[in-house]
Amino acid sequence: MEDTRRRLLELLQYRGHATVDDLARGLGLAPPTVRRHLDILQRDGLVAYRLARQKTGRPEHLYYLTERGQEALPKAYQTLLAWLVEELQSDASSSPTLDAVLARVARRLLPRSLEDTPSPASLMERLQTLHRLLQAHAFAPHMEPLPNGIRIRLANCPFRAVARDHPALCALDRTLIALLVGTEPVPEQCLPMGHTTCAYLLTWHGPSPPPGTL
Repeated sequence: MEDTRRRLLELLQYRGHATVDDLARGLGLAPPTVRRHLDILQRDGLVAYRLARQKTGRPEHLYYLTERGQEALPKAYQTLLAWLVEELQSDASSSPTLDAVLARVARRLLPRSLEDTPSPASLMERLQTLHRLLQAHAFAPHMEPLPNGIRIRLANCPFRAVARDHPALCALDRTLIALLVGTEPVPEQCLPMGHTTCAYLLTWHGPSPPPGTL
């Protein structure tokens, strides 16, 4: 896929919906250029729009990703399913619960250097490692510092179609976050509840890392 159109899809995925002007500012492009790319994406069935009425003037076009557009972004179904099968086969005699299997799959995502000691020394190191790991596995993470914590927004779900019908799969990313950061995340948004992205809150005592450091 052409790079500008891929970036458009990623920005729409993160924001949920946006106008042409919003997208132009976010990508640093001229509105006519963005509109031309949106026309192509709409023709291909990857984006659609709805009209949003304003107090004055014409209604705005709010663009959003279609399901086909969501599926055009990186996913990891094959890897996830392979690991689930392997874990179930490895412990078939004891009939492990799905949560237990997902916890073991989450550990597989950890770098080998962190398997025995999953929490680097400082909070900053843990968050940076988590960000790199989520990025590497196509979660498209965005970390937003809060007064006493941080919001982790996952713009992409690598197994979106499965997670919508099986909310238990969300235990995978929750466990991964908890393993690396050492704090249990609180779900704020999730796909099975009808949101366009997943988001988790992490809270702790003391200041959060400053913006731009993750």
